[in-house]
Parts: sequence; structure tokens; C-alpha cells
Amino acid sequence: MKNIFLLLIVVASSTANGQWCTEIVLNFTHSASGTTVQFTDQSSSSNGWAIEKRYWDYGDSIVDSIILNPVHTYAEPGIYNVCVTVHGVLPGDSATELHCMATKCNQVQALGTGISNLDDNEWQIYPNPSYGRLKLKGNTDKIQSLSLCNSIGQVVYTYHAINGWVELPSDLNPDLYFVKIRMENGKEKLIRHLAL
Repeated sequence: MKNIFLLLIVVASSTANGQWCTEIVLNFTHSASGTTVQFTDQSSSSNGWAIEKRYWDYGDSIVDSIILNPVHTYAEPGIYNVCVTVHGVLPGDSATELHCMATKCNQVQALGTGISNLDDNEWQIYPNPSYGRLKLKGNTDKIQSLSLCNSIGQVVYTYHAINGWVELPSDLNPDLYFVKIRMENGKEKLIRHLAL
């Protein structure tokens, strides 16, 4: 009977090139105005570490910003997973300089811009906030339905007879909703965000 021995060598390194940054705390905030979002980097570092580079991934296939506090405009309203990745450095000579990398992601909501045009008609929805009812102003003759969608795009209520004022259901949670109309020809248009 042969004995087989395995030799396992574990090499540990507390902070080496390519490691995660333990001395850099990543954080960022954002504020939206319509589909344009301003990002503010609030990251910090300690024990001699510094942020050498940063890259923003806006969650819409665009990864191009190395700016500290970028502004990004989304093509469509929605919720996006935004990530900032930093490369950190602990300065030293060529033999002792260390590098690390860290990523922080947050969900960001880009809102609709308000009134839109559809089939050359101007649509207005008011009041906003709605306080339990809303008014759709414009040519309602060709509208098949009006839907309220929550912040992740799920339809929470649909109205099929639109003739001016719409009473909202009393069980809707106070939140930000999107208003979507569907025309008789099947076209849909997101026309406004609405606060309840």
C-alpha cells in the first residue's frame, strides 16, 4: 500500500498588488433631475493610502468617466445599478509600492422629464403630487388605457376609461410612480413621473 502525501503551501499577504483595498472606504451619493444624475464621490482613505484612479459604470453600458463627481444623462428613465471602481496606491519605492482595487455599487433612479409629446398632442398630468386624483389634459379620444407603474416598472393599476379626472385607488403607497398611456394603435408612451 502506497502512502500519498500532499504538500500544501499557503502564502498569505495582508496588502499586495491586486488585493482589495482595506484602507479605502468607498461611498457616493447622487441627485437626479429628470434623467440627468449628479454623482458625488464621498470616498476616503487612511494609513497613507490614496485613490490613484476611479472609473464610473453608469449601469447603461457606459463606462467612461474618471471624473471625481460626474454628471450623467440616461436615455430612458429607470433604475440603474451604478458602480464606482477605484485603484488605490500606498506610495513607496519601486519595490515597496502597493496597489489595490475596490468597487462600490448603488441603485440609482433616473426619473422621467415630465410632459412629453405623443402624436403631435401635448399631454399634461396634474396636480403633482396627486393627492389621490389626477387630471389628464389633452386629446383623450385615442387613449386605450392609462397605467401607473412603480419605480421598477411594474404596472400597479390600469384605467381603461379616460375622460379627464382619474380617481386613484386609496391603497396605493405614497411613492413615486410613472404614468404610461397606451394608444388605440398599441403604442405606449411614458409621459410623466407622479408623486403620491
